Amino acid sequence: MTIDQTAAVVAARIRPWRDFRGQLPHLFPTEASLRWFIRQHEQALTESGALLKLSRGNFIDPDPFKAVALELMTVTDPQGRQA
Repeated sequence: MTIDQTAAVVAARIRPWRDFRGQLPHLFPTEASLRWFIRQHEQALTESGALLKLSRGNFIDPDPFKAVALELMTVTDPQGRQA
């Protein structure tokens, strides 16, 4: 797949963050909860390609977002083990 094709696939998937929240209401019951999560994990979400900061606002790519969010939400103890 070329860079242009990859960009086209991502462009077709991305959603404004407010619209995306409706896909995971059990994890983000309010807009405030998703906004908080994005603020707390902005760097990891951006680096993974899950959060795209575009001139028209913040957009979410659902595929990487779901995977990264699950990883970030996994409870770990101070030694990095799952609790």
